[in-house]
Amino acid sequence: MFQPQRTLGSGALAGAEALLRWRHPRWGLVSPAEFIPIAEQSGSIVAIDFWVVEQVA
Repeated sequence: MFQPQRTLGSGALAGAEALLRWRHPRWGLVSPAEFIPIAEQSGSIVAIDFWVVEQVA
């Protein structure tokens, strides 16, 4: 799913972002606020970024 990003002044479309959620088999839906900082600290955020781009393309 994409979320549009718009400029404040004109409301013109400036880009889009992919909304990411992690569905864990035991914990259920895990918020990006929980797993993104861990992914950044561990260095796995780059692999996640590539995976997301592959999935939404």
